[in-house]
Amino acid sequence: MMCHKHTEQGFSLLEMMVAVVILGILATIVVQNYTHYAEEGDLASARSELMRINQDLTRRKVADPNFLSTDASKTEWQTEVAEKIDKEKMVTDKYSIELLFPDERRFYVLSAYPSVESRKQVVLLGEKGEAVKCKTADAANVLVGSATPLNSASGNCEPF
Repeated sequence: MMCHKHTEQGFSLLEMMVAVVILGILATIVVQNYTHYAEEGDLASARSELMRINQDLTRRKVADPNFLSTDASKTEWQTEVAEKIDKEKMVTDKYSIELLFPDERRFYVLSAYPSVESRKQVVLLGEKGEAVKCKTADAANVLVGSATPLNSASGNCEPF
């Protein structure tokens, strides 16, 4: 009479644990890379929206050279910009777009500050079309509040 040995086939608990740890590490790397690329894509969308608004402002200034010369016209245009922006909500669901007047001149800056926790970077667009990407809202606030032109930004802000 022959005795048949049954050998169990499958994975041991240790092998399964090693596989789960490896998968966890890979998932962490993938998620970090994905969020970085997703934010870069969102920043590019925000910059495109700011450029579109800047084109509208430029057209309006060409038609009326005194446009934005009074506080009333600045307030009127800020309201108009708020009504026109991003009808599809592709940008405004992640960024708050504003028209800023950092000084008493007719100089303006369009800004896209993050409105969700997962986004950190800020896009600024000057009236001459110079775009800057800042790593934090604080860095953007310092740049807007300073007399430094956007195209000469450095440190936590870089041309975009």
